[in-house]
Amino acid sequence: MLAAKIDDTYAEAFKSIYVELLITARDRTWVEHAVNAATGHGSSTIMCDCEAGLDRYVGPGGDESFQTPDGRPGAVVQMHLPRFRKDRVEALEKAALARISQNVLTTPTAACFNLIDSDTYYHMGRKVAYFGNGFQTREERYGRKVWV
Repeated sequence: MLAAKIDDTYAEAFKSIYVELLITARDRTWVEHAVNAATGHGSSTIMCDCEAGLDRYVGPGGDESFQTPDGRPGAVVQMHLPRFRKDRVEALEKAALARISQNVLTTPTAACFNLIDSDTYYHMGRKVAYFGNGFQTREERYGRKVWV
């Protein structure tokens, strides 16, 4: 394998708003599929709906100091939009909703949990639940109300 030389000469950062979520699945393979799907085309807010990336793997097979609500392997994912965007709040909700409903929850065995404990949050549960095709139910699991 060829070694690549990297000149560490430039970096940029912007203040942003973000969502942080936990993706879990039956095993690490399915977690990785969901993470790859959810973070794809998310390297820049230029021509992407948001910046999206993996923070870390958690639970069994990952950082075991962070236990997942359902006891399965998981990954912490973040999605960001810069604060300078005037429509940042609405745009981030739309991007997160699309990525969760179209990429995470279409992955076999995957589940998704909000990780930000805040009084202000996106009310996505019912919107995502429509993908249950009428078979979805609201239940209490893992100490929180969830759509199943």
